[in-house]
Amino acid sequence: MSDKNKHPYCGPTGLNIKSFTCCNSSESIFAWFDNARTYYTHKARVAIRQTCNLLGPANNIEILVPSYNCGSEVDPIIKSGCKALLYRINKKALVDITDLEANITSRTKAIYVTNFFGFSPDIEVIRKLCDLKGLVLIEDCALSLFSSHDARKLGTFGDFAIFSFPKTLPVPDGGALVINKTELESSLWDLRKPQWTPVFKKMLPICKATVLRFLTRHTNQSILINILAGKSAAKRANLDDSIIQKMPDNYFYDETINNTSVSNTTYYLMGKFSPQEIIQSRRRNYLTYLEALKYADILEPLYRELPSGVCPLTFPVIVPKRNRIYSKLISEFIAAAPWWAGYHPDIPWDKYPDACFLKDNILALPVHQLLDTEDILFIADRLIKNIP
Repeated sequence: MSDKNKHPYCGPTGLNIKSFTCCNSSESIFAWFDNARTYYTHKARVAIRQTCNLLGPANNIEILVPSYNCGSEVDPIIKSGCKALLYRINKKALVDITDLEANITSRTKAIYVTNFFGFSPDIEVIRKLCDLKGLVLIEDCALSLFSSHDARKLGTFGDFAIFSFPKTLPVPDGGALVINKTELESSLWDLRKPQWTPVFKKMLPICKATVLRFLTRHTNQSILINILAGKSAAKRANLDDSIIQKMPDNYFYDETINNTSVSNTTYYLMGKFSPQEIIQSRRRNYLTYLEALKYADILEPLYRELPSGVCPLTFPVIVPKRNRIYSKLISEFIAAAPWWAGYHPDIPWDKYPDACFLKDNILALPVHQLLDTEDILFIADRLIKNIP
């Protein structure tokens, strides 16, 4: 058998036997949100939309948002009628505090801060700035589930905190709105269940990843793996470095999902995962990348250290010819991602070259909890060999 047929499947996380066994309730994901007013939503963007509603009349509100953004978090703000103004994020994914403060006006109601990839070096400074200026802090933890900063959970610094579960967990949907400043909550929020069709469609790739992972570890079904994984990988790999990528249609906010809750499927699965096991696995995988890539001078990890408490979402690395390398990795069933490659059409991107640099050059390598050290070393090896 050739090396190509022997390599491990390093695709997105699927389910394993632990996903269907009972987890101690004191160690479950729900315990992570103890002592907090938490609403479990269909998507994180539903929580963002509701946060805008709670801030007051939209026509009087400006929200400062980071220039380095996905677009899917900005669109609900725009659709709510609030005005989204950008502040500068530099090439290290750090907040330009001077620029942030300079953008505060009499109409500014809130600062929206994103904890990128599980890291949040700026959160305490921004919290103090909000307190000084009398502003609401909206803390986006979509990329930082289970992360802490200085022994304090991310999601507890903000007056509001937003979470997205599918980015970290093998679930078809699910987000959360955490309200830490209860006086900002006007009334209890009534949520309705989402339609089952989109939930079912999102569950299919999770099941597929589960099957592929089993096959590569327990059988020699290389032909079947190529059929199942290869075709979809080829479709996703069509990126051209010379073309500015548009934001995908499904990143725009759909008003029909307003006030929708997490699905029963996700709610059930959330009770089966152990945050501590996930944190330990992701940290181990991140540290393995740091060691494996330390002599690859052409690569620049966005974070060269892993502070205590950080649960990394991915291993973000600045890579030349990012899209070309992504195409090669994804064709080998490696769940790399050209992070936030798409551009929201309503943002003046020419004013934010550093954010564009990050959007054009960051490759996110998987660190998820179903990957082991052998998988990470394989991915690092393939990355190095594909660098021009």
